[in-house]
Amino acid sequence: MGKSKTGMCHICGNVGKLTYEHIPPKAVGNTKKVKIYNVLDMARNGRFEMKDVEGFYGEIKQQGAGLDTLCDACNSNTGSNYAEHFSSVLLGIHQKFQDFDDMQMGAISFEYNNLNVLAFFKQIITIFCSICPAGTMLDCKDFLLDRKNMQFDSMKYTVTMVAVPDKASNGWLGCLENYIVSERGNGHQCLAGYLCYPLGFLLYTNDNSGIAKHGADITSMSAFCYGETPHFGVKIPCVDTKHIIPEFFRDQTTISSN
Repeated sequence: MGKSKTGMCHICGNVGKLTYEHIPPKAVGNTKKVKIYNVLDMARNGRFEMKDVEGFYGEIKQQGAGLDTLCDACNSNTGSNYAEHFSSVLLGIHQKFQDFDDMQMGAISFEYNNLNVLAFFKQIITIFCSICPAGTMLDCKDFLLDRKNMQFDSMKYTVTMVAVPDKASNGWLGCLENYIVSERGNGHQCLAGYLCYPLGFLLYTNDNSGIAKHGADITSMSAFCYGETPHFGVKIPCVDTKHIIPEFFRDQTTISSN
C-alpha cells in the first residue's frame, strides 16, 4: 500500500488525511490497475492523440483510476448517497448504443423514469470537485454533504453530458482551467471534463469568455428533490476520446505555456 496523503479535502475544505476517490466509482468495475498520464505534459511534447501515450511516462494506479482528494467523511457521505445511482446508469447505458440509427446521427437518447436524478447529478459534481484543484469548488460543500440540499449555483456553473460510445477508447479527465485558454475572450469557461465510456461530463463557468458549450445541458437535474424519480430525457451528442484534448475544444482553445 502507498503512503497515505494529507491535504485539503476538495469538498469540505478540512485539512487532514485524504482518501482515494475512484473515478468512476468502483461499482462500475474501476478496480484494476491503470496508468494515468499528464495531459499537459503530453501536449507540450507534441503528443496530441491517445495513441501517442506509448513510451510516455505515466503513473500506475493499482486500485483503479482516481485521485487522493477527499477526507474519509466526505468520501463515505457521497459514496453512500450518490455513487450507486450514478453507477447504475453507467452499467445500463451501453444498451442505448445498440440504436444504430441514433449513432449514425451522432447522438443518443438518454431517457429514464426511475432514476434518482438529484443523486446522479451530485455524483457528477463530486467527480468535478475531485478533478479540480483543492479549494476550487468549496461553494458546493453544502450541496453535496446534505443530500436533500438543492442549492446548486446554476448561475455560476453549467453541467453538460455527452456520450462516449467507444468501449475500447482510453478515458480522459482533467481540470481544464490551468491550460485551456479562450482565443475569443479573457476568461476560462470550461473548468473541468470527464470523458470515459459510456458517458462524459463537462463543467462550465458562466462567464463571458465566448467558448461554446458542448453537450446536452443537464444542470436542471439539480432542481429535483432527493429520491424523486421523474421522467428525464435529453438527446446527447457522441464524442470520441482519441485526442488528449477533446476534439471539440481544438478550434476554440490553445495550450497555455504557463
